[in-house]
Amino acid sequence: MNEVFLKTGLIRRGENWVAIAVIYVLCLGAPTTVNAGNAFGRYHAIVIGINDYLHMPKLETAVNDAMAVHTLIQERFGFKSELMINPN
Repeated sequence: MNEVFLKTGLIRRGENWVAIAVIYVLCLGAPTTVNAGNAFGRYHAIVIGINDYLHMPKLETAVNDAMAVHTLIQERFGFKSELMINPN
């Protein structure tokens, strides 16, 4: 059984708008690794972790969470992934 959830939207914080996309994939009974060159093509991701916002309270775990997701999707699922930590 596979489940995919995709939600996109905009969040407004003061005068600023942030575009977001959330993708959640649940694969039950799937192998522990996935070949990224399968029939669906290659998988790519940009993983962004931001703890240090200019106009919002600082976060504590976003960077560590992003690093864990980046490593997981590369090693377990074969993604080509770029990791951005506190980008400007």
